[in-house]
Amino acid sequence: MRNRGSTRSCDATTSPRPARQRATPPRRARFRLELDRLRDVLALVFLGALAGMLISSTIGSGALVVSGALEPGDFWSTWSVWWTGDAMGILVVAPFLLVLRGARWPLRTRPGRWAEGVALAGATLFVTSLATRTPHSTLLFLVFPVLIWAAFRFQLAGAAPCALVVSTTGIVAAASGIGPFAGQDLFASMVTLQAFNGTTALTALLLAAVITERNRTHEEIKQVCARFADMVAEMEPRPESYEFPPRRPPSSAVPPPSARRRPSPGR
Repeated sequence: MRNRGSTRSCDATTSPRPARQRATPPRRARFRLELDRLRDVLALVFLGALAGMLISSTIGSGALVVSGALEPGDFWSTWSVWWTGDAMGILVVAPFLLVLRGARWPLRTRPGRWAEGVALAGATLFVTSLATRTPHSTLLFLVFPVLIWAAFRFQLAGAAPCALVVSTTGIVAAASGIGPFAGQDLFASMVTLQAFNGTTALTALLLAAVITERNRTHEEIKQVCARFADMVAEMEPRPESYEFPPRRPPSSAVPPPSARRRPSPGR
């Protein structure tokens, strides 16, 4: 009975989450607006952007055909433009708005952190402008190291604004017909732009969520280790017979084999 009680108290002490949260698992399964879990990002991508926008694009394009404002043969082209535009809005704009919703002015931030943020913003603007305005070249892949940097160091707070800047710069370049979009027709420019925006948004969001989960797990493990260390320090000292490795007796207590007396044969 004593061991069971100590085990229960140990579990309650070392658990990294409160008992109320552990008792309600459906609460953990809900969608979090912070997008700090991989499941939340996947839900936003597949349920919000890809599946959710199918409904709006289908209803909107169908309403245009029924009202006579759109020819039936132009349904699929209009539907694809509608769907990709709405999906990119969910992937690019929605995470940035969610970051602004929970943004707080950092009070205890080191100067090096501010310097890194300024360097990241400058690098994002420079690399994106270079990738989208260099004529007759395809340098769009240059933006991915910047997105990885933002996700690793600043998680969603850095990845979402960088993805928005990259996407906006790409849209301006496609509308102006410069850089990698020069000489392309409307359909080819739209396909290239939507693929570029979708890839950048997915890279930033997924990597930021994975890094956030890793950091949170690391902090929980540190807390559990600290609690275990406190519990071990509060334990009573064990008897010497339980020590491992056992202590050797002092050399004076045990005489060497040569000094021991041997019984005489006559005795």
